[in-house]
Amino acid sequence: MNPFTKINTFVVNTTGSVTTLVISIFILAIIVTGAMVAWGSEENVPRFKKALMWSIVGLMVTVLARTIVTWVRNGVA
Repeated sequence: MNPFTKINTFVVNTTGSVTTLVISIFILAIIVTGAMVAWGSEENVPRFKKALMWSIVGLMVTVLARTIVTWVRNGVA
């Protein structure tokens, strides 16, 4: 049996678990930063708006990661 088959299976399973964890973290970050934008002090609102934007971008990249990898692997054209 090829040892790389076990490694490939491990990586695929781990990637799925890590993706789920990262999506959960980004959703939590969106909730927290959204609450801070809505009810935070006025001096910190711009900082939390920027964090909210980056949390949304990070979530989108995480959700679309498999599509992005396939697109790059096929030659970006």
